[in-house]
Amino acid sequence: MKELTQTLNKPLFFTEVEQFRSISSGRQKEYFTVLSKIIREIKVSKLSSVFTLEQIDEIKRVVNPQQKQCYKNAQTFALLFKQVHYSECRLDVEQILSVDHAINKVGDKYVDITLELCLGENPEECRYTLIKDFDDNDVIKVQQATQSYANVYETLYRLNH
Repeated sequence: MKELTQTLNKPLFFTEVEQFRSISSGRQKEYFTVLSKIIREIKVSKLSSVFTLEQIDEIKRVVNPQQKQCYKNAQTFALLFKQVHYSECRLDVEQILSVDHAINKVGDKYVDITLELCLGENPEECRYTLIKDFDDNDVIKVQQATQSYANVYETLYRLNH
């Protein structure tokens, strides 16, 4: 019963990774095993807890985040603003499934410009599972390799394994 309660209290991606790992073999199983060791739940803060209103207006103007373009939004934000780093995660949706998502890290806080500025949602009310934080070199390497704003973790994993 304790194990069931712990599972129910975790974001959905933890269960999804374990399920995929249990039915996979070979390279796929290795991928999900590695993933299960690095993921962790994080809290994402509102932009106003990290930036001033003037800075948020500058982010809107310079990055110009768009719906359904979280990779582009977060990568552009990280590459244009020195103190901002790019991160990939999974976002729980309606307690049904988790979706690939890109966010940013500023100091020790995470922010989600797509969810907050494009969708008008409060990221503090959402559940996020961090996959990995990346430096600018990783982002640029993947952009050059794919000629797009691609999923950095999966692309680097494929290139290195």
